[in-house]
Amino acid sequence: MTVTESMVVRQGAAGAPMSIAASELLSDWVNDTSGSAYVIGVTTTSTPPTLLSSFAHHDGGAAAGYFDTFWDTFGWQQPLSASGGVVLSATQRVTLTLLKRLDSNYVAGRFLWFAKFAAAPPSSGDSILFLAGPYTIL
Repeated sequence: MTVTESMVVRQGAAGAPMSIAASELLSDWVNDTSGSAYVIGVTTTSTPPTLLSSFAHHDGGAAAGYFDTFWDTFGWQQPLSASGGVVLSATQRVTLTLLKRLDSNYVAGRFLWFAKFAAAPPSSGDSILFLAGPYTIL
């Protein structure tokens, strides 16, 4: 299985809201065992976080996938190729979007990340499975 996480952030000016588009592409898999909790978080340094507790603050991940009401939109595509009733290959693309206003947690100079965890909601000691970022908040 190959997993690719990505995050595109658009912020018109310093202090302006951030338009966040995060996505995940899983290829060459049959059963999704890659986790289910999608989170955005901020750190005070550009060092990639490894645990949920590495974030100074985080949001999302309260429920698995599209059940998490934190995200503005959630899309899921899953094309399969099969022969004789046997799945030969599968691809999954998940796309999440969010308009996030700056507040006391999301401030200029902090680093924004998109992370995926095994279970929702993740606990402070849970390891990050997949990570995209950082984006430096303006």
